[in-house]
Amino acid sequence: MMDEARTRTVTIFLLFLLNIVIGGSSPTLSPVTENQCALYTLPLELVEGLLSFSNATSTRLESLIQAVNQRRSGDDVLSDSPSLDIFSKLLVLLLEKIEKEQDRFREEVATVSESLKWKSPMEDAVLATLNQMHQDIKGLQAQSKLSSPEHSVNSSRQTCLRSPDRPKDCYELYLRGEKENGVYTIYPDKCRQDRGIPVWCDQEGDGGGWTVVLSRRPLAQQVEFNRGWRDYKMGFGDPQTEHWIGNEVLHLLTSNARQTLRIDMEDWDNATRYVEYETFTVGSEKTNYRLYVDGFGGDGGDSLSYHNNMAFSTTDRDNDLNDSNCAQAYAGGFWYNSCHRVSATSPLLTKQISTKGINWSSWYSDRTTLKEMYFKVKELPCN
Repeated sequence: MMDEARTRTVTIFLLFLLNIVIGGSSPTLSPVTENQCALYTLPLELVEGLLSFSNATSTRLESLIQAVNQRRSGDDVLSDSPSLDIFSKLLVLLLEKIEKEQDRFREEVATVSESLKWKSPMEDAVLATLNQMHQDIKGLQAQSKLSSPEHSVNSSRQTCLRSPDRPKDCYELYLRGEKENGVYTIYPDKCRQDRGIPVWCDQEGDGGGWTVVLSRRPLAQQVEFNRGWRDYKMGFGDPQTEHWIGNEVLHLLTSNARQTLRIDMEDWDNATRYVEYETFTVGSEKTNYRLYVDGFGGDGGDSLSYHNNMAFSTTDRDNDLNDSNCAQAYAGGFWYNSCHRVSATSPLLTKQISTKGINWSSWYSDRTTLKEMYFKVKELPCN
């Protein structure tokens, strides 16, 4: 699977590189929907030729750079020749053109990703490879500009392989036969070998395989949700009681695979409602963990869409659209708009009409507070 993804990645990059060589423009990716999973397809007949072209081009380019550096560092009289200077300048121009086209191509990939609001694993491989190539080109440019000869091209790539005993989420655990509810350890970041995340897995309800990312329920001592940016980034609480999994983990989960979000609610009279969003994505910290949801279903009403495309806000980082700080006003971090129709992290209040407690306005338009609320995510299978 990794070889196939890498082959596609190299092929995509080579399409734009081939256009540079023949004087064309960078190609445009076309999303193709197949069983609700976005794929990027390329003409398979080009793969063999493009891979051969890639290997030859890379080898020749590195050889040329090494030759230039050897001539410049040597005592040969030709090292000061005008032709060598011209060749070096042309080489720099070529590398700059490649870098410019690469930046354009990377932006196109990112634009397609943003339009889909989620990234497939292959997309991540494309972006990672392009970023690595960007760094390699910087190194090649430095070499061609009279860098010391001992600086050689580093063409190595870091490949992070997930170990079979490091499940990325509760859905993977479910597929492996873990069918009982409980606390499990997951590894959303396959490149971090030292950090597992304890989470509550709902393996028995609604088809199983749900990773609980937020849990609110009555306790003798409630978990404090009135916290700052770092706590919401890293996560806090106890998966067995009240818990926020952390925005960084949410980003990892939703960028590695398409996720469905389910929200289960219960009021103080033990009535229940649920909602589901077929697509749920949390952006990186650079986007302030921006929220995207789509594909509403359920019997609780679509309150969360009011918060769609909002950045995350906390008491110490105000990203909402209100003149005041909504996180301070409602004592909890969330994707506030101006301010909320969903209040999931405010204090857990007994039954009363208040915007200061846990609310879902599409269920209780008068803002009657709720007793329990759970956010949980599950990978949407590609089948």
